[in-house]
Amino acid sequence: MRWLRLIGWLAVVAASCGVAGCSGDGGGSRASLRLVESYIRAFNDHDPAAIGGLAAEDVAWHYVAGDELATESRGRGSLVEGMTGYFESLPMVRAELEHVHAEGSFAVGRERLFWRDSGGAERSQAAYAVYEIRDGLLRNVWYFPAEP
Repeated sequence: MRWLRLIGWLAVVAASCGVAGCSGDGGGSRASLRLVESYIRAFNDHDPAAIGGLAAEDVAWHYVAGDELATESRGRGSLVEGMTGYFESLPMVRAELEHVHAEGSFAVGRERLFWRDSGGAERSQAAYAVYEIRDGLLRNVWYFPAEP
């Protein structure tokens, strides 16, 4: 049920931010934005250890597929291991934040990934992500289905 509330909040934020993006204005919101931006930098550096350093020990990485919610990894060690394999399988992958908004302990953003397929052509897709930040660390991350 908690993730259903997040989906509703995501829809409101997406409608109010538009493509240009926006950000919250509270101190906690700024810290949340900085943490998400740090995550994107660590991702683009292909640095699983740095990503792990931004996550709580009991971090959970989730994805939404249709009406299902699944957990991709649970725990910092699992996250680091999963990201290591991900970067090995997509050595040219990089991410950009198309927009991000934060309110208190939550940030929501639209991330666009870029990579090269086996023929060398650049591909991209975008997805919304909701980040829960507790004690300055990523506690939960929910990814929604990707779009071209």
